[in-house]
Amino acid sequence: MDNGAIITMDQAIIRARNLVVSKLAAAVAIPVRLSDEQDPEAPPPYCYYSFISPYVPTGEFGNHTRQVIVDPETQTKYIRDVRAEYPEMILSFTFCSRNRQAEKGEEINGETEALQLAAKAAGWFVQEGGFALSMDGLAVLRVNNLASRSGILADEYVRRWGFDVAIRYKAQTIRIDGIIERVITKQNK
Repeated sequence: MDNGAIITMDQAIIRARNLVVSKLAAAVAIPVRLSDEQDPEAPPPYCYYSFISPYVPTGEFGNHTRQVIVDPETQTKYIRDVRAEYPEMILSFTFCSRNRQAEKGEEINGETEALQLAAKAAGWFVQEGGFALSMDGLAVLRVNNLASRSGILADEYVRRWGFDVAIRYKAQTIRIDGIIERVITKQNK
């Protein structure tokens, strides 16, 4: 929600990522981790994510809000220019599993489990998650197609299904400019 506080670009990116990842993990009820920090021995199923791009500008100039501020020590006036824009970020999610036996002895098909989890997550972004994220000021723009991302890990085949999602967020930049209070436009000689 926008409560009027300034959220800088770096803060906005981290905030959006954290909200998306934590809410998705709660929705699918499995760990969602950063791809480069994966535990190779993590028990399946799990999900990993990566940033495809944390900042995709839309080409807009932004909405500028200017305010005169005064330095309390020197009484110097400045203009504070806050520029708001609504870029998007693209995150990639991959759901992983492998064929194994469950604790009760039944066979778990890794392909089916990874596909089901990826489809559940994509559906979450389209419906319930899209709404939940909108309550936090984020917008789900698109969910790309589900695709197989399976591959061999050592001597075992890891089943992977995933998709990319584009999220719009609000980011702000701040600039402080001095004020020219008196200008000589013509000099007498």
